[in-house]
Amino acid sequence: MASRQGRAERPINPDDGPVEAFAVRLRQLRKECGGPTYKEMARHAGYSSTTLSGAANGQAMPSLQVTLAYVRACLKHVKASSDQLETEVEAWTSRWQELEAQLNPGSPADNGTTQEDDAPTSASASRLEAPDGAHEGRQPTASPPNSIAAPLAESDMQGLQNSSVPPRRLNVLRRRSGQVLAAAVALILLGVVVLIAKNIARPGTAEAGSGLPEQSPDDSHPSVSSPSTHGPVDADQVQVDALGPQSRCGPARSGNAGVLLRGCLRVEDERVLFALKISNPGENAVEVTTKLSYVQTGQYHSCQPAEGLWHGTIPAGGSHVTQPTDCVVERTHAAYQADALLALGDSQNWTTHQLSPNAHVYPDRVLWRCKGDVPC
Repeated sequence: MASRQGRAERPINPDDGPVEAFAVRLRQLRKECGGPTYKEMARHAGYSSTTLSGAANGQAMPSLQVTLAYVRACLKHVKASSDQLETEVEAWTSRWQELEAQLNPGSPADNGTTQEDDAPTSASASRLEAPDGAHEGRQPTASPPNSIAAPLAESDMQGLQNSSVPPRRLNVLRRRSGQVLAAAVALILLGVVVLIAKNIARPGTAEAGSGLPEQSPDDSHPSVSSPSTHGPVDADQVQVDALGPQSRCGPARSGNAGVLLRGCLRVEDERVLFALKISNPGENAVEVTTKLSYVQTGQYHSCQPAEGLWHGTIPAGGSHVTQPTDCVVERTHAAYQADALLALGDSQNWTTHQLSPNAHVYPDRVLWRCKGDVPC
């Protein structure tokens, strides 16, 4: 049967990691079932085409519920028998559990919802996505695994031993508490390294200063910078504290004309701010239009004013950072990402898309997760 997939999906290399390999297998299943469009699949799945395409984009692990909805929609498209459907659902449940075990060693994978009761639930909010087609093929990264929840005190463990909690569950809690302590030590060491790196950076460069925090919240838009004098920036690296403490800018996505696009966000005591960084390492000035939106617990939102649109010319070797105070949301217990789009000229023919690292914001802490659900 001829494929009716419509717009081609972004190529994925299964060797890049287990999430990418899982997405490739989902796409292969869809191809084997005649290549139905995601809108056709949505009629069978009970999820939007955006959620289904996001399950197979290789950027984040989909929930078990969305994965099985994807599988059922493919099989219903080819009118598979109930026995075939049951067999495939069992097989894909096992594959999903294997992926969960690879990404979160030691965490139980009972039903596809691995978050603690008080954790942000961006992965489970699959029905809160943007309207069909608004962000086709995009999905926020998964919520943090429960192995990073707050460690249990020894007195708590003793109380659990005296309760009716099963021994197997106690062993899981002990192991999880040890993992939390190890993660806390690693985060402290990372903070020390970042502090040292900032102190030894050359004065006058973008890496040495604190960047945007030098401006007051009432400052006007930052102007386009002069050509860079401190050498090339590693586009593949996450920029830690690039917009001040508790901020991250994701790896740069290269668009047309070589322009680099990063999505950024900063978490403050009472609010979360979002921004874009656009860099032009080329030898010619480039006119661009960008659009910034943000994701909060699985749902896309427009930034104000002007729906997050910015238009300007980036000089050769220069860069521009949009004003974070133009895109602000009240800090709540949720998962956040900045969502970036870029087009050449003054059009809105978006050619480049990039999501920022994922900030899982708790009342007393922020946990940063990057591609592959790794701390960053």
